[in-house]
Amino acid sequence: MNILNKKRGVSEVISVVLIIMITVAAIAVLWTIVIPMINDSIKTGRGCFDAAADITLVQDTGYTCVNRSSGNISLQIKKGSDPKVDLKAIQVIVSLPSGNSETYMLNETMPGLNGVKTYYINNTIYKDATEVSIAPILLMGKTTRTCDATQKAVLTDCQF
Repeated sequence: MNILNKKRGVSEVISVVLIIMITVAAIAVLWTIVIPMINDSIKTGRGCFDAAADITLVQDTGYTCVNRSSGNISLQIKKGSDPKVDLKAIQVIVSLPSGNSETYMLNETMPGLNGVKTYYINNTIYKDATEVSIAPILLMGKTTRTCDATQKAVLTDCQF
């Protein structure tokens, strides 16, 4: 009976201190893992949001069109005045009447600040193309990020 009376448990103060220390350690681990992921997502989202406002598929000049006899597509793309948008390339999505789409990469020289550039895509399968979308590809730090397609244009027949 004497042995049972000599057993002692952990005091309430020590157990509360241990629980607080475990909680603080868990918060510190989560903070170092989760916060960088959230910051990276915010930067990517912000960059693509800025690019959507800065990169425009010009439709009112007649240079965004398709030559139905040759299948050549002409695209006129304008870059605004935001120097933070580091445009590396442009992904072009060409919609066909079958419901399929073809992807083409514009890796040529990109338009400069407040610049407009006309690109030509030559492929006979584009004769019946109905519309075109562009998705900016940005250089963010050391990585490239492809944004969602934000600009879309219905292709009309070229008049030149």
